[in-house]
Amino acid sequence: TIEADAAWGSLSARSPHKNSTVNVTFYDATFTLYCLEILKVDIPDTFSTGGNSSYSDYMSCNNNGNPTDPQCICDNWDDRLISKSDRSVCHTSKGKKCWFFTPAEDCTCTCSKESWDNSNKYTGMMPVYFDITSDIQYGQWFSHPKLSECMESEEVGAVRADGSECTWKRHREARIVKGWQVL
Repeated sequence: TIEADAAWGSLSARSPHKNSTVNVTFYDATFTLYCLEILKVDIPDTFSTGGNSSYSDYMSCNNNGNPTDPQCICDNWDDRLISKSDRSVCHTSKGKKCWFFTPAEDCTCTCSKESWDNSNKYTGMMPVYFDITSDIQYGQWFSHPKLSECMESEEVGAVRADGSECTWKRHREARIVKGWQVL
């Protein structure tokens, strides 16, 4: 999945010359970088963005068994851990609070209707820390809602006949780089 690729890239960059689980170093790995255009927004009171109102709350868009059609959910337990987001809204199947070693599949997090609606319309963002005991931010992860992706013929911000708005667009241009080029 895209998120797993980002996780591998983010973690591997910490030790760029060490082989990863896919038997390649970050230094020697090949990446495709796409240019995305997103609608400028101001969304106050987000919980996952670290106070950045230019993005909606991040959605977890993987782990549904079909990487060609990822389904998004409210920011999950694992993502909330590495982003240091609010985990008080996460509970186990028995209704207990999740804790650090709770298996992710037994922990469900909820978000408000307003957060869910914004996240299904606008690009979401979360900071990535990996080490929850440290304040060192390693980067950011982004979620892009499938239904608000602009078609090639649409301009970002276009309102469609059904009243929906396209809010982000991947441009055709792409850059292929090696890991050593982005360190």
